[in-house]
Amino acid sequence: MVKEFHHMTGFLIRRLQQIALSVFEQKLLENNLDVTPAQCAVLHAIQLYPGVDQSTLAGIVAYDRATTGGIIRRLCEKGYAVQQPSPVNHRSKVLEITPAGEQLLDNLLAVVEDVNTNLLAGLSEREANQFRKLLLKVTETSNHLSRAPLVIPPELSS
Repeated sequence: MVKEFHHMTGFLIRRLQQIALSVFEQKLLENNLDVTPAQCAVLHAIQLYPGVDQSTLAGIVAYDRATTGGIIRRLCEKGYAVQQPSPVNHRSKVLEITPAGEQLLDNLLAVVEDVNTNLLAGLSEREANQFRKLLLKVTETSNHLSRAPLVIPPELSS
């Protein structure tokens, strides 16, 4: 019975998330990077989608708007991103990454690559590719079940 519990899909996904966060946070400490995994995701999205507004960004990173707002505030306070009035909708603000944010992200992406390599070290290259494909498929087909689904507007998905 215990063995069956430890082989359940949800348990394994949660454990892998725990492991991934632990390894990532340790690598951040080792590299003196003062950022959280969530801040890393938001900063990367701001770089990929310059001029994105907070609401759209929340969908891109699959966080709720309130959480995304707090992350953005902290990134701006640290000087990694800036908010500016939208040229299209004056009630909205758009986001841009700063040069300091670009430098941080360069360092972070190297850490992310290292973490990915460590997490998949027990798999062959073929198995790792297959694992990522299957993980993506499961995540995409279950996206609608999330309280904060991933939403990339069609105009940004090209």
